[in-house]
Amino acid sequence: KRNKVILRIVVTLAAVLAITFWVGMSSKEVQAAVIEQPTPINEIFTDPVVADNVKTLLEKADVTDEVTQTDLDSITQLSAKSAGITTIEGMQYLTNLSELELTDNQITDVSPLANLTKITELGLSGNPLKDVSALAGLKSLTTMHLIYTDITDVTSLAGLTNLQELNLDINQITDISPLAALTNLQTLSLGYTQVSDLTPIANLSKLTILNAENSKVSDISPLASLSSLTEVYLRENQISDVSPLANIPNLSIIELTDQIITNQPVYYQNKIIVPNVIKGLSGELIAPDTISDNGAYTSPDLTWDLNSYINSVSYTFNQSIAFKNTTVPFSGTVTQPLTEAYTAVFDVDGEQTSLTVVVNELIEEPTVPTKEGYTFDGWYDAETNGNKWDFAVDKMPASDITLYAKFTENEEPNASSSINVEPNDDNSITVKPTENNDGTNNPNSSGDDKINIKLPITGDEWNVLPIFVGAVLIGMGLVLFRKKRQTK
Repeated sequence: KRNKVILRIVVTLAAVLAITFWVGMSSKEVQAAVIEQPTPINEIFTDPVVADNVKTLLEKADVTDEVTQTDLDSITQLSAKSAGITTIEGMQYLTNLSELELTDNQITDVSPLANLTKITELGLSGNPLKDVSALAGLKSLTTMHLIYTDITDVTSLAGLTNLQELNLDINQITDISPLAALTNLQTLSLGYTQVSDLTPIANLSKLTILNAENSKVSDISPLASLSSLTEVYLRENQISDVSPLANIPNLSIIELTDQIITNQPVYYQNKIIVPNVIKGLSGELIAPDTISDNGAYTSPDLTWDLNSYINSVSYTFNQSIAFKNTTVPFSGTVTQPLTEAYTAVFDVDGEQTSLTVVVNELIEEPTVPTKEGYTFDGWYDAETNGNKWDFAVDKMPASDITLYAKFTENEEPNASSSINVEPNDDNSITVKPTENNDGTNNPNSSGDDKINIKLPITGDEWNVLPIFVGAVLIGMGLVLFRKKRQTK
């Protein structure tokens, strides 16, 4: 019983220690760093520019002056634009910082900011940042600018749900799905990025300003549900249909010029027909403004009659679009790439199949043809005296080509020969060769027309039966004789 009591005490103490340790570790995760004793400014902030800024803010005479944590807690704002700052080491001690502006410096590591949870406005544009995951815990942020950095991934921003303004211009970002949870966003800028899909922002109902100019956007249907939008900047994208904007009631500033649309390539032909893809607010087709290469337009198609291969045709459009509160131009260019391709014909004894192949590309080798009694030799570029086509090396010429299947007739085996055997009166046999199909004889090894073989005469040395019987009788006699002697 005593042992059970001791065991309970030990278990209780262990549980208390574990909980205390866990609480302590949890507190450390969100608690900003502090300095324990007065320390010179330049020992806390290793970058001289940052140290000088702190000196000025604290009204110290020199960066070698000592400061306390209480001194540092008095700093709530710090701005140092285009100052050549390379490190922000020491900023982890600025526990009450709420506004930080560090645009256009050389900062690569923002980890000292990780626990500054009181920051509401942060400017890090123009820094060669690749990783901003240290900012994931700054839940108080309402405004953040990350223009012209080296970031490609915005996953770490997904939890910053208090953000109201976010600027990600001029980055190599392609995926904005982490922004879908930022439902308090009012201003979002994605200009000059690689973003093509706006679906993740379809539910940001508070969004009033969207900038996605000079990106890769072609489908703006996700914007149709954003009824709070007042400003949309979409110039220099790939937009062909503006009808999703028709029912957004408060749009007053809209940019839709200089769209650059490239259709999927089609094979070149003398006559090219391309459907018009440009649509206005009600989904109506917008007629081309100009058409290249003497093309013509009869709704809904554009047509070109070409005499020789060119790599593309195009048309432009320029139409004024009347929204509820404003009228704006919708303009751009549609390019139709043309691929130079010709026909490769495969001829097997007059039966033909064909394949369209792009110039200077390898032709796909067809299934090996078969022909009874023949062996397939390969494909040749002429019916007679052609060159064998090497599908691993030879490429499609700038013209149609016919490849002919060549076969070699299989050789038939010679008719099997037989031997005639004739007995002779002198106890020998004669072997005579038979004739081949061509009238010649199968020669024997000596070159004669017959072979005589001497056979043994019946009753000669080949008759061994009497000898065998005699041997048996002699053996039996010896056995009887030996037994008789033993009896005596």
